[in-house]
Amino acid sequence: MIFTLTLNPSIDYHMDPLSLNYGRTNRSRQESYTYGGKGINVSVVLHRLGVDTVALGPVGGYTGEEIRRLLATEGVKTDFLPLSEGISRINVKLSGHPETEINANGPVITADERDALVRQLLEIGPGNTVVLSGSVPGSLGTGFYAKLMQPLNERRIRIVLDASGGELVRGLDKNPYLVKPNLAEAEAYIGHPLKTEREQIYAMTVMQSRGAKNVILSRGAAGALYLSEDGRLFRADGFRGHVVHTVGAGDSMLAGFLSVGDGDPREAFLMAMSAGSAAAFSAGLPDRDGIMAVYEREKANITEIK
Repeated sequence: MIFTLTLNPSIDYHMDPLSLNYGRTNRSRQESYTYGGKGINVSVVLHRLGVDTVALGPVGGYTGEEIRRLLATEGVKTDFLPLSEGISRINVKLSGHPETEINANGPVITADERDALVRQLLEIGPGNTVVLSGSVPGSLGTGFYAKLMQPLNERRIRIVLDASGGELVRGLDKNPYLVKPNLAEAEAYIGHPLKTEREQIYAMTVMQSRGAKNVILSRGAAGALYLSEDGRLFRADGFRGHVVHTVGAGDSMLAGFLSVGDGDPREAFLMAMSAGSAAAFSAGLPDRDGIMAVYEREKANITEIK
């Protein structure tokens, strides 16, 4: 079973403005809304790929109930922790070039609610996987993921860490099964630009030496690199297709990788690239058919670097 933790779930309100001018009334051509949050996205794509998953996290108010309802309609299992005060956040996503987002802070999580969330996670049995994904609300303090990872490790729970900045730095030595930084996050971790592939591979080896078992470095339109637990290194150039938007692409990449389980690392990387690319080529999160169409088209686009 794969559990995903989203510490700040949201309703994402998508708008397509005709134009955007500060200080004036702006009109939208069309609007829609859906659930939001990195861990939730991972669970949705895993579910669409036929993998058993449960989405966890704190939700509050009428927006929290709507997140729960939308996921139930999708068929995704949830076990959210209800908050006593506040509402789950509403984020505004503006279509256009470039894409623009306005993300809200979200509700405050009290110490009692934090402790209840930790207890819930520690009830997960050995051999399962927990995906810790996305930003950490300020009310939970710094290093929250790393503090969670120690007792999860002791329970022999496999941990996937998709975080940046201090959360990534502190979490690496807790031996996560997988980390998936993008190029900017890897550069921030190393402390200087990574202009060449050789420099990028070096950064991945540093992360692995610090404790990560598997490292995927996402390079946007240039594709990705993957350093496996057994030391094999793979490259994927950017997959072909028309990019609609990139929201959820990284989360879909994680889901694709995890859907393979403990199988061949090349296959896991191919599924990761296929799911991430299918998300970028879709108006929303990709379905299985969309992912497998990319998979069949691009299956030769994985090179092992010797």
